[in-house]
Amino acid sequence: MNIKPLVDPYAASDAGGVKARQGFTFQDHIAASFLLDLLSDPALLQVECETGDDIALRWDRNGTEVSEYVQVKITDGDSNWNLTEICGRTVKRVGTSLVETSLGTDKFPSEALFRFVSKRGVNHTLRPLTIPRDRRFEPHVVDALTKLGTQVSNKLRRVTSPNGKTLPDWVQACLWEVPGEKQAVQQKNINRIHRLFESEGEAMFPSAAEKIYEGLVTIARNAGDESMVDHAAKKVIPKQAMTDWWNATFKEARRLNRAFLKIYQVQTPNFFAPLHEVQEPAIRRSLASYDAEFDDGEWRNLELAKYLARWIPELILPPRILAQCSHLQAHDLVARTSQALKDKSIDYEDLLSQAMLHAILRHHYSSEPTLCKLHSVSSSQSDCMNGHVVFDPAGDQLWLGHALITVSDNWDGVITLLASKLDALVQRDFLRRERDLILQFREPQYQRETTLTKVFQEFAKLDDLIRVLNIPVLVAYDSSVLEAGFAVDYAEKLKTEVAHSYLDLKSKLSSRLADIQVHVFLVPIYDSVQLTENFKLSLGS
Repeated sequence: MNIKPLVDPYAASDAGGVKARQGFTFQDHIAASFLLDLLSDPALLQVECETGDDIALRWDRNGTEVSEYVQVKITDGDSNWNLTEICGRTVKRVGTSLVETSLGTDKFPSEALFRFVSKRGVNHTLRPLTIPRDRRFEPHVVDALTKLGTQVSNKLRRVTSPNGKTLPDWVQACLWEVPGEKQAVQQKNINRIHRLFESEGEAMFPSAAEKIYEGLVTIARNAGDESMVDHAAKKVIPKQAMTDWWNATFKEARRLNRAFLKIYQVQTPNFFAPLHEVQEPAIRRSLASYDAEFDDGEWRNLELAKYLARWIPELILPPRILAQCSHLQAHDLVARTSQALKDKSIDYEDLLSQAMLHAILRHHYSSEPTLCKLHSVSSSQSDCMNGHVVFDPAGDQLWLGHALITVSDNWDGVITLLASKLDALVQRDFLRRERDLILQFREPQYQRETTLTKVFQEFAKLDDLIRVLNIPVLVAYDSSVLEAGFAVDYAEKLKTEVAHSYLDLKSKLSSRLADIQVHVFLVPIYDSVQLTENFKLSLGS
């Protein structure tokens, strides 16, 4: 997304800002903190240095474009900032006070917010401005901000922004932050870099994190030093550019520093070839189908069974055990898996289908399991769900669905039963129980950080969970096309087969699922009975 920088081409000048900012290292460190926010906050789309203000932040707040104008105050002094100081005009000239210059930035076509960042603190009169925005609905905060708005209005009468905002509006929209001296801001930002690496399963040496941070500050400094007249676009750091820089930096750091990994972050093996895909965003439905393919004229039944067996440790063993091993390729895990299976009453056909959905989500969607359901609940309690977190820059998603393998010739009966099971997924009692299981057994210390943390809290609203809910449903079925054996055009015939099957399943879905994204996965197979038997043999059962 390209957002036009907050530069008025008719009034742009480099006479003040760019020349005067040389050496403003404190401001560069503050800008660097916002660049880190670009990596972690889906709502922040762009950071600009020395355009509409010292720093300008471009937000998407529930579909509304918001520009936040940040003034960085580095003046020295022993006293705290006070009302008289921020309302004081230079030689009594209208528009020269800090409040008026801040309010005057509201001249571009977007909703405006304001922020001050200073080394010095504020006195008791200005303290309401330091209250976080998410607490400003509290009655005593509302009263304090209203009082301050009146005080500012009495100091600066009849002042409005070019877009018509009043002084009380400015007070309501202004946030004042006091992060401390430059060294404190720098260390806080470096600590955030450490936490970003830790959330991805990497531990950075301090020297490596400091070098990366120097690169981050350089990005902010270079943007600020660019000419507003000749290179306005270079004063802008959009989210994608920041993400690309971070991904390249992280890739190189991971190559150099292999201290430890989050257990679900290793590169996963692929087996399936994508067959046919349908995306229907208007009705929140999609199809993805996969082919195990032929090899030397034979469908890869045994190879598929062995591949799925390699994923079973993630379904059976808890993360704390996986973390002690070399993950999916560790053959010694299969022995533990087999013992765990013997301790439970296991439906191997169901386990096979769950492993298939698990493998597809892990490899093709880079997901992480929400919890190891089979190790955490008894067979009588388990509903054989497949739950995953799918990471998305716009906000992570909870994928919670079913899988089955069928030999039935009654396709209509199969999909009717499956549609009924999917309908039960959106029952609030079921979702509440599922969240309780996640809370009880999930081990997040072994996984990446997710924006779903609040959703997984005990007293979180179920409405919030439903908003991030996606339902994957996988059906592995005996295919008449595969039963006919290898043919040069078999893949085209499979595409026609899965397309018709998708239409049949889609037509059965309940209206209760109309507002939830449903992902249908269809996997044609040859001889499901033999596949299940090969699967059991691969597990040593």
